[in-house]
Amino acid sequence: MAALRLSVPRVCTRKMTVKFQGRTVIMSNRMLTKTQLPDLRGAEVTGTRLTMAMPDAGVSAYTTWVNARSGRLVMAMAFMGTDAGYTKQNKTLAQAWARAVAAVR
Repeated sequence: MAALRLSVPRVCTRKMTVKFQGRTVIMSNRMLTKTQLPDLRGAEVTGTRLTMAMPDAGVSAYTTWVNARSGRLVMAMAFMGTDAGYTKQNKTLAQAWARAVAAVR
């Protein structure tokens, strides 16, 4: 199976600090490891997470992109929120993947 190339390139995997309207904003983007991604049998799964934090305001949020592919079936999902855990989004992704696989059979 050819490698799935829907992820953010490694060159974007870095940390940046900027000042915005007098506040410090820290943005970081990183590739997710296999342990942070759901185990979708027979599918290649990749993902990235963009985290934005304003430490002086005590606020942070994230956007996670997860891509899955098996043969010609490709699915991409984005999750946004303030909870840093992967459990709920991985469960949602696994359920959606199971429905997509069942629909194309």
